[in-house]
Amino acid sequence: GINAEYGVVRDDMDSEGVRGGPGPVMPLRVGICDIDAYDMLFYSHYIRYNERAANHAVLSEPEPGAVGTRLVRVPVIKFLKSVRWPVTVSIVTSFVSSDPSAGTCTLLHDWLSGGKTMSRSLAEYTCPSEECPHRRLLPQVEERQVRLLLHDAKQTYQDVPLRQAFD
Repeated sequence: GINAEYGVVRDDMDSEGVRGGPGPVMPLRVGICDIDAYDMLFYSHYIRYNERAANHAVLSEPEPGAVGTRLVRVPVIKFLKSVRWPVTVSIVTSFVSSDPSAGTCTLLHDWLSGGKTMSRSLAEYTCPSEECPHRRLLPQVEERQVRLLLHDAKQTYQDVPLRQAFD
């Protein structure tokens, strides 16, 4: 595997038993450069690593002409437990919905460590083509899971047409 430094994806890291789970797993070891003075992961780094996980899901076994995605916005993010240094987390990515007219899709990112969920977020990305590769490559999230996350976060999330994803 790749012998990389802290704060980057490593192919030789254990994914804490979630391989073969609900979606592609991107293992990540949090490095000292990723934390603040309180020994916790900077909030902005969650977003950066979610974008890497979205691209990892599509480009880990790229098809000819595959293009990565770009983060548009993160309407909901819920921090359940602090991610501290030096911990290894697994970011599991699942498909929620897509809006072909806007050229975007919404993905769910679950951060797992030691069998516990550390963070959950819904993030909107650009789709590199009309047919969203995430829809084809990622497992579909149950509508109930998305609605629970939205309810728990006490957020209103109406921008993405969730009905399209579950029809």
